[in-house]
Amino acid sequence: MRNELSGLEFEMPQCYGDLTFDQFFQLRDAEDHPLELLPILSGIPRRTWEMCRDLFIDEKILPHMEWLKDKFDADSYLVPDFITIGGKQYPKPQGIGINTYGQKVALELAINKAVAEGKTDIDLFPYVIALYMQPIIDKTPYNQSRVDELVKETMQCKLSEGWPIASFFLSSYSRLLKENEKSSLTILAQKKYEQELTSLRNSENFRQFSLWRRLSIKALMMFYSQTTKRFSLPFTVRQKPVAIKGS
Repeated sequence: MRNELSGLEFEMPQCYGDLTFDQFFQLRDAEDHPLELLPILSGIPRRTWEMCRDLFIDEKILPHMEWLKDKFDADSYLVPDFITIGGKQYPKPQGIGINTYGQKVALELAINKAVAEGKTDIDLFPYVIALYMQPIIDKTPYNQSRVDELVKETMQCKLSEGWPIASFFLSSYSRLLKENEKSSLTILAQKKYEQELTSLRNSENFRQFSLWRRLSIKALMMFYSQTTKRFSLPFTVRQKPVAIKGS
């Protein structure tokens, strides 16, 4: 929505999907009154709004902010085939498994840092997009220094595109980790279990087998049967941001 007021011309988002990550984070931490919300949504500095001589801003502008009172439903955003970064459209990667080990490590470090600082995975979304889109944007191999530079641009991605793309990357990364952990740890558990079971079956004194030995076999069997249920990231993709209310 484009507005003209007291010689000012500016655009206002019409829904949550129109917000950029930068606007979303600012709104999340803002106080609930017009002089806090208007600068974020319009891009016009607060001082300009304070000095505006039009006394009917409430009637002219605030009705266009009513959507802020609605619930933000991130599940309604489908993963797009393209994402706009820096004014250009780029196709999303088909999966993160084909990317580099450096990207995997960089994401692990970012997740660990976010957890230590008490942040949510939503705070990581612009970084995650920059991390996996950098080779596509630059048409070069992965470059961590460029990732840090691109975060400024991905902060300007609209939620309708950036939110599902970032969720896709994080959920794919989580699934990949779980599969890798399950494959390596389950194989070890299964091998140990089979060794113990073979030893038990080959024993000539099967009936006289000590109680502790039998209990250890049962414990291994229980461990193996539950192994695939144990692995999970300490960091999950959340779809419920802090509610934002308008005036």
